[in-house]
Amino acid sequence: MGKYIFGLYLIGIIFILLEIYIPGGVLGIIGFVSLLLCVALSFTFGVNFGLLMSFITLVSLAAGVYFVIKYIPESPIGKKLFLTRTLKRDKDTEESFDRFIGKEGIAITDLRPSGTAKINNRRIDVVTEGDYIDKDKKISVIAVEGNRVIVREI
Repeated sequence: MGKYIFGLYLIGIIFILLEIYIPGGVLGIIGFVSLLLCVALSFTFGVNFGLLMSFITLVSLAAGVYFVIKYIPESPIGKKLFLTRTLKRDKDTEESFDRFIGKEGIAITDLRPSGTAKINNRRIDVVTEGDYIDKDKKISVIAVEGNRVIVREI
């Protein structure tokens, strides 16, 4: 039984290393499942096989998980897989919408209940309280909730 467990261990390590050079996910999943099966079998048959191999398998699996979490996102492959850029705030973020409370404008599109309005010569996506407002009607901003500008017909 020991040679099968050791074989699963080698297969798992080889497939995980192959995943680095041939990305796609399938080889990594096969390698990870192989290592998990190796850990389960080595602890199940640990009396005959020896707890040392069980411990080595468990530690190498933990080290592999640590390696993946710590180093893969900065690797060339990880940079292609993970989003690393953050969006910058612009002048139309929710903080700046508070200045429109109480201002009046005109509905550029029909507001059913959302649409576009022109307030202070700026096009802004707005939402009504639930009523439909026709195009070219006068509106007033009554509230701002997060990035939602809530309007009402005047």
